[in-house]
Amino acid sequence: MKGTRLLSLGVFVAGCVGEESESQRIDVSEANALGVTTLAIDRVADNDNSVFTLRALAGNDREVGSVELTLGSIADMTKLLPAMDDDVGSQLVITVGDATFRSVSREMHRFVVRGADDPAIHQLLELAAVANTLEREASIIIPTRAKTTEIGYAWAWGCDPSQVLVTPVAKQCCYQADWNPSTGSTVFIRATDGLVVYREYNAVYGTGCKAADGYSACSNPNDGTSCYFGPNGYGRPSVVNGGSNVAIQLLVIASGPEGAETYDGYCMAASGTPSFSDVTGTLPAQSCPGGNSNSGYWSY
Repeated sequence: MKGTRLLSLGVFVAGCVGEESESQRIDVSEANALGVTTLAIDRVADNDNSVFTLRALAGNDREVGSVELTLGSIADMTKLLPAMDDDVGSQLVITVGDATFRSVSREMHRFVVRGADDPAIHQLLELAAVANTLEREASIIIPTRAKTTEIGYAWAWGCDPSQVLVTPVAKQCCYQADWNPSTGSTVFIRATDGLVVYREYNAVYGTGCKAADGYSACSNPNDGTSCYFGPNGYGRPSVVNGGSNVAIQLLVIASGPEGAETYDGYCMAASGTPSFSDVTGTLPAQSCPGGNSNSGYWSY
């Protein structure tokens, strides 16, 4: 894999001083159904927001998909995550053809993509060049999903009340355990508005107020918001609009050679019949030590 990089500085015409932009191109050698041959990376930063964009290009630089991560002011943040009254956070938008996925969170440093289950989008994200580039260049993590030739990776089951907050009710709540690497996550429909909520869990150590590796101290002991995992062992929630008919379902994929299959189970938000029950949680909203109350960062 090889690439080229170009850095330029400029000023917005509208008067936003200090815009910085950076571009990079990476060749893609692996065969793929989308015909992607090149990845084009662009970064634009100004005084308010920073935007990272990966564009997947086929022949003649025809764009077939894109991943865009915006950090800073998100217009509908307080509507989607209303526990705090500021609009600072992140927005992830993935587009392939007519399929679009959008996720909003207050996470600003490490972004695990959950819920991007459209088949076309999955084709883009399963490309090793795409997944590796997103993680290396923007800390966007694409969880592994087993293919038919691979060993088992995950299983999913209904949430326990100890895994979700007292309010709101976590409708159709599903917990997913991944073993390669070992991670955990919950997904449910928020009772107040029908949006889908995802959270990462510190599955290896189970402890709260820790860095992303699950055991190191938060990066700033005087600022609880510097933690990746919050006080109950869960990261900042991300919110996705799954549509009016969304249901949380168990997706089962058979893996391994014929006659010796293993089965992987995944939590999936899609139209159809629910696989899981509603859960009223027992976890109180809490803060990590350091600074003022920060419970709103972990609430949904």
